[in-house]
Amino acid sequence: MVMKRIGWILAAISLAGLFGGTARAEDKKLAVLTAASMRSTMDELAALYRKQNPGLEVTIQSGGSTALARKALDLQQPADVIVLADESLFGDLLEPKWCSYHVRFATERVVLAYHESALGSKGIDRKNWAQVLLKEDVRIGMANPKTVPVGYRTLMALKLADLLPGGGGIEKSVLAKVGERNLRSDVAELIAPLETGAFDYAFVYGATAKEAGLLFVELPPEVNLGDPNRTEEYAKVSVEITGKNPGETIAKKGGPVLYGASVGSATKLPKEAEGFLSLLLSEKGRAILEKHGFGVVRDDKYLFAGSVPESVRKQAAR
Repeated sequence: MVMKRIGWILAAISLAGLFGGTARAEDKKLAVLTAASMRSTMDELAALYRKQNPGLEVTIQSGGSTALARKALDLQQPADVIVLADESLFGDLLEPKWCSYHVRFATERVVLAYHESALGSKGIDRKNWAQVLLKEDVRIGMANPKTVPVGYRTLMALKLADLLPGGGGIEKSVLAKVGERNLRSDVAELIAPLETGAFDYAFVYGATAKEAGLLFVELPPEVNLGDPNRTEEYAKVSVEITGKNPGETIAKKGGPVLYGASVGSATKLPKEAEGFLSLLLSEKGRAILEKHGFGVVRDDKYLFAGSVPESVRKQAAR
């Protein structure tokens, strides 16, 4: 009887192995930190990745990109993959301590969203938007430059607008209207005040405005940071942002909006993390990005930064 019981136990262990005991990903949890502006896109990508990898749990946490990078670097918040709305944050903050490479996978531009009854919104366009914002009683919202890239990119756009003929004074006027009261920690927190009319206007990304169903006006390409061919033009302005060390600030030059992503060097799930990155760069991943209003990066000259694993390079669609 004892031998029979031992036999049954061994058989059960054997069957468990055959039907997924250690081979399945039942206890594996892939943690992804993502920019708030990319949240719904990452949710859809994660759903597809779960379907492709039964048993693998994928968790998504979103927030301001600068704050997320700080959490990963300074607070050691668990994360296998991080997706940021400014690819240069990897070089400025995360490399080489948190990761050794990153990919630049999506493009965007800054737009001016507005409420349907916003003061001066009737007839607003890319030629007169600045004059509308100069009106005395206009209420303007803005993302915090200290916590999120769209915040300091708004500053860059305003500085670039000041360089245009007749553009002097726009940055100063807008910042005075925003003050501390109308600053928000990430782009997602600008949507509700725009929908309710608490804000007349706010600077957000085009994909964010489109997905939220907001009215918006396109800014001139000289201002919106959406044209990679205007890199030198955008670099004429700069803003101060948080540096790698507490209390440190660095000057960041203006540049086109490029999203970046990477895998943490300390991840315990390198295969799964790199697989998620590969899916992001695949045609299926790029179709999801375009569906949500983002442009995609295909040129290898821009796509890869650092020692990107061959497994990721090979899977990237051309």
